[in-house]
Amino acid sequence: MTRQNDPFLHVLQRLLTPLSEALIVRGVSLGQAYEALKGAMVRSAERTEGADASDSRISLVTGLHRKDVKRLREAMPQPKRTAIGAVAQVLAHWRGEPDLAGPDGGRPLTRAEFDALVRSARIDMAPGTVLAALQDHGAVTTDDAGLLVPLTTAALPRAGSDEMVAAFGATLAPHLDAAVHNLTATEGTRHYDRALRYSHLSPESVAELDAAARKAAQEMLVALDRKAHELQKRDRDLPGATGRFVLGAFVRPDPPEDHE
Repeated sequence: MTRQNDPFLHVLQRLLTPLSEALIVRGVSLGQAYEALKGAMVRSAERTEGADASDSRISLVTGLHRKDVKRLREAMPQPKRTAIGAVAQVLAHWRGEPDLAGPDGGRPLTRAEFDALVRSARIDMAPGTVLAALQDHGAVTTDDAGLLVPLTTAALPRAGSDEMVAAFGATLAPHLDAAVHNLTATEGTRHYDRALRYSHLSPESVAELDAAARKAAQEMLVALDRKAHELQKRDRDLPGATGRFVLGAFVRPDPPEDHE
């Protein structure tokens, strides 16, 4: 059991503060949050102890009752599928393929060309479903000639939508996983995780840094997106090409003091 003066307990409260705000806004009760935490502890214990670890072993390392462990392991929820991943993939292929790219992203496409794009991206969804998702996100429109025109280079879900919730998890979970690895790893390579912090700035300076950071981050993401797309095309038919890669960027001007 963790000692009461362990600094991690203080950090844990700081980490849970913004997450608790999301719980309150989404109407998640303490009981529901506790149930989710129990399930997360069971999954984490399976990662460290092995999927074949007994319920008793999982109970021992988590402190959960064995009956709870058995129930949670039998009722592991399947992740809800959303269209946000397909939307992002299509936009990446649209701006990444030389014959589809335009000066500001992807060039206008006929419906047949769009359907071929979805198939070439190997997305396990019908082209019509993907197109509807793109239109729902405001990422595609139809011009006077009936061509499909991309309006953005990134998928931006509506606030509060199921897709936004999925993006919230897809963005934060890998970052937190990398940070936890760096905190707990006893040997081996650490993941790159850096942040820049400054205080005693005027509002004008904060705004200037915000704009500069957004521009630099977007340029980095575009460059790495292009590189990743090229490598994916090269590797897609190779045996054992199952690797995944996540790169994120965030900018937070004027964060609350208790988050620093």
